Formats: sequence, C-alpha cells, structure tokens
Amino acid sequence: MSQEEIANLADMHVTNYGRIERGEANSELHTIVRLATALDTDPAELLAGLYGPKMVPDRERAYSVADFIAASRQQAG
Repeated sequence: MSQEEIANLADMHVTNYGRIERGEANSELHTIVRLATALDTDPAELLAGLYGPKMVPDRERAYSVADFIAASRQQAG
C-alpha cells in the first residue's frame, strides 16, 4: 500500500502519516489505533519495535507499555 492509501484509510493527511513513518512525530493513542485499523493489524504490533535506549537510558530490551507506565509513575513521584 502507498502512503496515500494508508493515510486515506486512517483518515489523516499523507504528510502527517509520512512524519510518523519516518519517526519525526509522536502519535497519540487514537492515531495509532486508526493506523492499525487501516493496516488491518493489532495496535500492539505497531508498538512492538520500541526499544528502551531511545526511550529510557541504559535499557537493552524491548520497552513495553507497562514499562512506560511504570517510568511515568516513577517520574511523577
């Protein structure tokens, strides 16, 4: 599928989709769900490749949603 086709199915502008695809924009959860629906996949599949070193320093394994929530709670004190 082209970027234009995916963006159309996800009801978003192709420029925004391109920025997300290139990692230049952070997406809100509803955008991830719309993209997953357009791609006929589980939203978790779109998040499965996140790795800790970019998100949390000194992290060598995959970074899960549970890890994100724990880190957010820890920062909040």
